[in-house]
Amino acid sequence: MSLNFYTEQEEAGREESVNNYKYLFDKYEDEFPSLYDSLIQMFELANANEQKAKELAQDIINKCKSKIDKKFDDIKKKYNKVKKDDAYIICAYTCESIDQKFSPYSILNKNLVSENRKKGVRNISKYLYIFLKSLRKLDRYIKDRKIFI
Repeated sequence: MSLNFYTEQEEAGREESVNNYKYLFDKYEDEFPSLYDSLIQMFELANANEQKAKELAQDIINKCKSKIDKKFDDIKKKYNKVKKDDAYIICAYTCESIDQKFSPYSILNKNLVSENRKKGVRNISKYLYIFLKSLRKLDRYIKDRKIFI
């Protein structure tokens, strides 16, 4: 599986893989980021002050926990490698924030297609790292395991 992303400035068909940014994630191998810290990083870089970033992160986590905790037994039956933390991380990607401009989905995607992709990936590196790690546990649908995470 290769994750590719494009900028508006690129010619049609030109792609760049997340694998090209592996060095940005090396630091997380020894110290795995928490979902809370990852969300705070994203929200602060999306111009939320520290207090608002903490409130937004906690709100997202609470919503994810309430959704996942009710359905985790069913999730576990379908994806036996997935842990609750992985499910929270994946759920956070699509979770609506109390402030719409701080949606994890929007922030992540905006940074992946930014003109300065290296800076964009660095801005969301903690969440992107744990998100991709969690997605890898959904191996039922992964045919090609060439992605580094």
